[in-house]
Amino acid sequence: LIDGMNNDEEAEHYVLGGMAELGLDPAAIAYVLVTHGHGDHYGGADYIAETLGIDILMTQADWDLVDYIGTHPRFGPPPTPGQTVSDGDVIRFGTSEIQIHVTPGHTPGTISPILEVFDNGTRHAALLWGGTGFNFGANVQIFETYAQSAAKMREVSFANGVDVFISAHSKRDGSVEKLAALASRQLGEAHPFVWDERGYDLFDVLENCALAQAARFSQ
Repeated sequence: LIDGMNNDEEAEHYVLGGMAELGLDPAAIAYVLVTHGHGDHYGGADYIAETLGIDILMTQADWDLVDYIGTHPRFGPPPTPGQTVSDGDVIRFGTSEIQIHVTPGHTPGTISPILEVFDNGTRHAALLWGGTGFNFGANVQIFETYAQSAAKMREVSFANGVDVFISAHSKRDGSVEKLAALASRQLGEAHPFVWDERGYDLFDVLENCALAQAARFSQ
């Protein structure tokens, strides 16, 4: 499971309740992988982990971050420390795997994983950009780090043949519209989440916007 909603109530309703509605067994969840240490991503992770008896995974930099931030009134408390993942790790589960790629910027230890996904047996590679948004103030060094992470993932994605590009915030990547298109997809039509080479424009936008902000604040 990637991320844990804002709080326990949402995790229970949307994750466990949603899986039950779809006929999926939550016992199949092996870990909760938290993309970064903000409450809207870890708020309900503890509830899922404790309910299912599994571990939470996060980078050490973001374990340190959530410990420093403490409890936020809008979200669940920081999760109990679990396991640590690092850049280049591969998590295998069932017949699939997730590659861990650390992309600092949004937080010091943001993860942007690459996932194996399948469409009627056809394999695709999906990148989930874990740190959407510039929410760290006028910090030139962090903007430059963010740009470096985008440039890194452009190369990593190309090497892995990534053709699906999504965000940790589904309102930022067109997922709502794509899900609607998927519901009406006809036999033989392209999958709305699968891109051609235009998908790599994402990294140009992320890198250049971050560099532009760095230049703006360095004046």
